[in-house]
Amino acid sequence: MKKLALTIGALAMLGCGGGNSGGIDEGPSAQEGTAEPSAINATVTEADGLNSALSAQNGEALAGAAVGLSGAAMEAVRPASGQKLTIQDAMTRTIADNTNTTGTKNCTPTGCTFDNFGDGNFTVSGSVTASDGMNGAKHIVWALSGKATDLGGSSQQVENLNFTFSWKGDLNASATSLDGAAGATWSGSGTAQGQSFSFDYGSIIKFQAITLANHCATGGSVFAKWWVSAQSGGQSQNQAYQATHTFNGCQR
Repeated sequence: MKKLALTIGALAMLGCGGGNSGGIDEGPSAQEGTAEPSAINATVTEADGLNSALSAQNGEALAGAAVGLSGAAMEAVRPASGQKLTIQDAMTRTIADNTNTTGTKNCTPTGCTFDNFGDGNFTVSGSVTASDGMNGAKHIVWALSGKATDLGGSSQQVENLNFTFSWKGDLNASATSLDGAAGATWSGSGTAQGQSFSFDYGSIIKFQAITLANHCATGGSVFAKWWVSAQSGGQSQNQAYQATHTFNGCQR
């Protein structure tokens, strides 16, 4: 069990530590965890940034915000790694980077389409699009998938990290409201301190009738959940936690 605990700890350092909601995987049943209000507030701010990107007619910024939301649940619920997802960071950088890339990326003022876009070790395909919704809101939908090969290194305690991923979202966003869900799944394997391991990780975050005033949530709630299944040295371990945070007035 000690080796497996080390493996899960190593996954946490790299950011890897049901039913459907708009096609987004909701994972297995989970224990009640503790919501992290500051992290949940940050997800609302990031979701609100989708509107800013659209107002600026910046489809690339829209895609970057969508990617950030897909993996945001892990920090929003304890127990979990307090560190930001390295995998999530890598994904955002891959989308934003225009140099040393493979595949194609085509962006418009309302989104982007990717076809095996990346840097060779990390590639993504799919799209992020925005269209007019009801009551002046924008309907923002994304479905991105891809793979990573040979990531990590001895300095990161994880080597030969390979995984596939899926990022999805379906949100209705305006200056005064936010509703919908975003989520992600990863499946992969690697080596930690000489021990091989495999893992399946997922997360989902739901914005439930959020009301906004001056870019601050004043009502509604956010549900966040993450889960991980890891195997190493003939041992296995599963963890899943969820929590809900309700807003009662603006708290920055």
